[in-house]
Amino acid sequence: MDKQLKVYLNLISKFLEKEECPEIEIDFDPYSLNSHGGYRIYCNGKYIALPIDISKPLEQFMESIGGELDTEIGDSEVYTHQVRINTKDRTLTVVSYYTIYGEDGPYEEYSEDENTIKACEQFIKDGYTGVLTFDFHGGGDSGYVEEIGRSNTSDGNVNLNKLADDVCYSLLSYYGGWEINEGSQGQIYFDLDKKMATIELTWNTEEAGEEEQGVWHF
Repeated sequence: MDKQLKVYLNLISKFLEKEECPEIEIDFDPYSLNSHGGYRIYCNGKYIALPIDISKPLEQFMESIGGELDTEIGDSEVYTHQVRINTKDRTLTVVSYYTIYGEDGPYEEYSEDENTIKACEQFIKDGYTGVLTFDFHGGGDSGYVEEIGRSNTSDGNVNLNKLADDVCYSLLSYYGGWEINEGSQGQIYFDLDKKMATIELTWNTEEAGEEEQGVWHF
């Protein structure tokens, strides 16, 4: 950290102490390293203007350490670098944010209603036996059930009939939002001997992860 940036940081720290603002956060694009602020900052529930614009000095600092900053953490890309300026201990901390992808489930529901029985009987009429499995996928505000499935008793494809298609979407209706945002995926099973259908749904999850890149004193 060069002397000029230290001077700037100490000046704004005195101002922020008067504003009773112990820490401020400024976000940076992880690729261009341009700041998303530096003059107006959020403090105590409102935006205030700093006495000096520190965007350029901070961007120059970020460029000077750019080679040391992670752009990927694990299997995820960094989507924001954040500079935290702490006025009490006179530190500048760089933290990187990335997305953690995960799953929640599976969750199960089943159906033995009249429509399910009719769907199973139609499968039997079509020559299928055993337990039939159909995959489904949801996300980004759309979702669908695969029209081609499989049987545990024979090779070859299984075609989803109209009655069974309605049963699939009826089971999916237990899970509001299964097709929205991160969405979900899973399987729907038709047990032809028991004349019942079972859904196994797993939610896709996203949460923010953060990793400290370094701490500098001024």
